[in-house]
Amino acid sequence: MSVAKVMVVDDDDRYLELLEFMLSASDFEVIAESDSKQVQSRAEETQPEIIVLDMAMPEQDGIAVGMGLKSSAATKHIPIVYVTAMSGSADMHEAKRIGAARYLTKPFAPMELINTLKQILAERQAERARA
Repeated sequence: MSVAKVMVVDDDDRYLELLEFMLSASDFEVIAESDSKQVQSRAEETQPEIIVLDMAMPEQDGIAVGMGLKSSAATKHIPIVYVTAMSGSADMHEAKRIGAARYLTKPFAPMELINTLKQILAERQAERARA
């Protein structure tokens, strides 16, 4: 299996660095973005296979970013995994409503995220094989 390209989006630079390190060590190619307003253009430009998106960010929250990604023909196919410290069911429902592939609540074990990403990639590969 080739290296998967994953975009990670979080306004907390320390957390972003941690995700970048963790995913790079697990053989993912990581595109890190801390500015929620830049996610759409970066995703269109780089075409990641998955986006790991923080729910709570200043300027534009994860739901607004996700809605933009899902409404664009260039990015609507990219699965979004939301990561957030908010564990409310309303947040989960809203993320699912706009098409989130998964929703992980912080803190989570590093392997939980890695396994989630690998599972999504395997599901997508199986879908392509059936098509």
